[in-house]
Amino acid sequence: MIDLQVHTSASDGNWTLENVLRAALKERICAIAITDHDCVDAWKPSTIFPTIKRLAPVDRFETFDDHYIINDLQVIHAEEITCAYRGFEIHLLGYFLCGSMYKDSELEMHNRAMIEATKRRAQSMISKLQQAGYLLEWNDVVRPELPQMIRREFIADKLLERNRARITAELKAKAITSNVSPRLVSDNLIGRDSPFYASVPEQYLAIRGRHPPELKDAVEMVMYCGGVPVISHPGRYKFLASSPLADMPLTGETSKVSLSTPAGKIDREQLVRDFKQASRGLGGLEVHNRKHVLQQIPIWRDLARRYELLVTAGTDFHGERDDYLGALVENGPAGIEMVEKLALAADHIRRIVR
Repeated sequence: MIDLQVHTSASDGNWTLENVLRAALKERICAIAITDHDCVDAWKPSTIFPTIKRLAPVDRFETFDDHYIINDLQVIHAEEITCAYRGFEIHLLGYFLCGSMYKDSELEMHNRAMIEATKRRAQSMISKLQQAGYLLEWNDVVRPELPQMIRREFIADKLLERNRARITAELKAKAITSNVSPRLVSDNLIGRDSPFYASVPEQYLAIRGRHPPELKDAVEMVMYCGGVPVISHPGRYKFLASSPLADMPLTGETSKVSLSTPAGKIDREQLVRDFKQASRGLGGLEVHNRKHVLQQIPIWRDLARRYELLVTAGTDFHGERDDYLGALVENGPAGIEMVEKLALAADHIRRIVR
């Protein structure tokens, strides 16, 4: 079993890298990719080596330029990049990223800019919350041992930790009676269109003059690091004309970029054609994703086949209550075969870009 989309607390996941690796080893998963958003902390030596020490005893530990191995578990160097396609937000996965090619690359510049931008946004949010009388300090969210990437969910977690009684009462007054969680707090207090929301300052994020980077530019950023670009959870984008979600209101992730095209007016096949051209036919589609509607899988699998793109599988694990590690693939290639094909594509890409 494999899982090629896993998030840790370095971005917006609830589990630390150590917890994820322990669970993967326990479940005897053969390969995972840590795909934190705009962040590669999970494969920095300063993160890996202390984590391995805490996992001891470990029978086997080997590091390579684009992955590392713990016992029988392969951990692929990866990332999920926030980018734009025709005015809409879309996510791009990059697999088998080379540490040596990543250094001083455009992708590293993008990630550094994201870290600085999220800090600036956090400062603005905390200031607004303090003015409204909430208990929250800068030191609650910024400390050496905490992730550098300050996500809204992380701020919400600390906010709830110090203001649970007040927030519970306020949500109850709004007739919100479900279990009060950081995600609920994020949506209602600091999420988009919420009273204490602050946007990411764009001057810290412009790559090639745009924020977020265009899909084609993000594809190049991945390939110039020796990685394989893959469109993340393609069945979840509401802007695609053929998507079951296309008739739903544009909220959340698809509304963060200024909208230039009406909902449901971009054909998914056009997206695949544009992506194949940008990736020179060496990319893939995340066909198997836990959050896809079941009937979407054969549609995206057929598109991958017709456009000769790779097929990948991931759960989009964030450590939520209903999450589990290990992507189930029905009527498709075995997990290990997916990983082997990704590795071969990465080798091909490196011969092209070097």
